[in-house]
Amino acid sequence: MIKKIAIIGAECSGKSTLTKRLAIQNQGIAVFEYLRHYCSLYGIPSSLNQQIFIAKKQIELENIAVFNSLKLSLKGQYRQIFCDTSPLLTYIYTLYYFKIDSEFLKELAIKHQKTYQKTFLLRPLAWIADGQRDSPKVQRIIYNMLLDYLNKFKIKFDFY
Repeated sequence: MIKKIAIIGAECSGKSTLTKRLAIQNQGIAVFEYLRHYCSLYGIPSSLNQQIFIAKKQIELENIAVFNSLKLSLKGQYRQIFCDTSPLLTYIYTLYYFKIDSEFLKELAIKHQKTYQKTFLLRPLAWIADGQRDSPKVQRIIYNMLLDYLNKFKIKFDFY
């Protein structure tokens, strides 16, 4: 059985590092955050349409990992997929930065979040500037929003 695990948290919470470490330790597949790649190529998203594109692309990358994992699992390998973020975080960022509560993005995020067998919420770590991250204040706000929306949408999670 393929097991998908979501690693979510605000910026600078260790998502990428933990995702990579868990994938290596468990002989799994890591799916990294598409938003980081998008920002390095095109800059910070400036519209709701770009946010929706990013959420869909994140799901597409996960689906590719599931497909590859199914092929490899026939050989007894790669039964776990560790996902560095999820469309839920894209929804939260859209609420915060654009002040838009997109019904489409919300439904996409909720529906997709329920496809994970496990969700880990990471607490914020010491904030480090990297040119893409916002600030320690925003880090705390996003973390609190994630916590609130996980509870509001009745999505089970564990702290990590």
